[in-house]
Amino acid sequence: MHINYSFNYSVWILLIGVFTSGHVLVVDSLGLRLPLQVMMIGMLLAYIFQSIGKKINKSGLIVVYVAMSCLVGDLIMRQDVNDIMGYLLLVAFSFTLLVMKPQAILEFISKLNHLNWFFATCSIIAIILSINSVTQFNALFEKAPYYSTSFLSGVSWQSLLSHADTEQTLFGIMVPRISAHLQQASLIPAYFMLPLAISLAFAPQNKMFITVTILLFCILSTGGTVYVALASGILIYLIGSYIPRVMFLIMPFILLAISSSLLLYFFIDAYDVDALKGMSRSVGEAWEASSTDQSPISQRLGSGLVRLALMGFQTAGFIESFPLPANTALVKMTIGGNLLTNGLRGGLVGLVFTGIMYYSIFYAVSGCLKKCHRDEKSQRLGFSMIYALVFQSFIYNDFGFSTYYGYMMFIVILVLANAHLSGLTYHRERRI
Repeated sequence: MHINYSFNYSVWILLIGVFTSGHVLVVDSLGLRLPLQVMMIGMLLAYIFQSIGKKINKSGLIVVYVAMSCLVGDLIMRQDVNDIMGYLLLVAFSFTLLVMKPQAILEFISKLNHLNWFFATCSIIAIILSINSVTQFNALFEKAPYYSTSFLSGVSWQSLLSHADTEQTLFGIMVPRISAHLQQASLIPAYFMLPLAISLAFAPQNKMFITVTILLFCILSTGGTVYVALASGILIYLIGSYIPRVMFLIMPFILLAISSSLLLYFFIDAYDVDALKGMSRSVGEAWEASSTDQSPISQRLGSGLVRLALMGFQTAGFIESFPLPANTALVKMTIGGNLLTNGLRGGLVGLVFTGIMYYSIFYAVSGCLKKCHRDEKSQRLGFSMIYALVFQSFIYNDFGFSTYYGYMMFIVILVLANAHLSGLTYHRERRI
């Protein structure tokens, strides 16, 4: 099969969707978020209208069921207009992806990696310049107003290169935790690593400089979730061929059950639905007060304790609300894995559909991984990284994965993986 690189209407709709939902800091700095989103919605509705009657790929339909369960939960319990609009957009984007051919989806991933390569390159340049430039260092922390409508509103032009969500001391040097144009470094696994992994897994050829640049940026971000994802992916790459496929399918659910039970046990006494954020932060502050080590590792441990507390509160909140969706405080103030996040959003129905979705992804990706030959190193690494990132989103990191972008990526994985298992191959005229 050959991918036609002429203008592809659906691909550009998806790219605008990713650009305006993920790289919001640069879009707000340019004052373009609202105009781009209005244009995107118009293009999306036109595409859906002209695609009515096309054959829908059933591989990713489970994602639509997840979206609908969360949408119903919001309509019944929370009535959050922004979230409702997000779920409706997810349904629209899901339809767009499900009527696209696998070749067109790969073209979307290719262009997305090119976009990410550009932002990664800008971020690396910004890091280098910030070493000797106080102006550039300070610009990393400048942010335009939310949905700004003017160019460079309240920020300098240097902030267009990249952003950082915080700073930390490393070997006596103040180092920014770079995040490109994302809100925080915790979003990098979803927005940078996952598209790259999909390309490595399904595209037979990848340009080395794009892969190396994006990976270098991910390492320089110093994000804990980034390092965990890289280490997990490499581990699966090394030992994945020795692990029975059934373990890839059931182990995530076993580990989540054990970890949720333990976190519930340790943090149930601190659970207070009216003070979730304050209680979780008090856990981290207690750690910092008791620790004389103020190294980045110690700081990340303190941040990790806050996250564990919020995950424990998430489990307690799900049990408290069961079987109905949760209230706004629980949904907005807790974090964790996507399974329990959607258990709060959509109640028992949302939990069940999300569990089926993840099982489907684990089944498809593990099947592709087992199908790889030992000499197909790029593909094996790609599938290993996909599994590690999806596993991460399932267990504890819903940042980026619980947005409509994240569910778009899940559809991409399901469609391409099932096509791959069916014997469909992809031949490309140009490398990404």
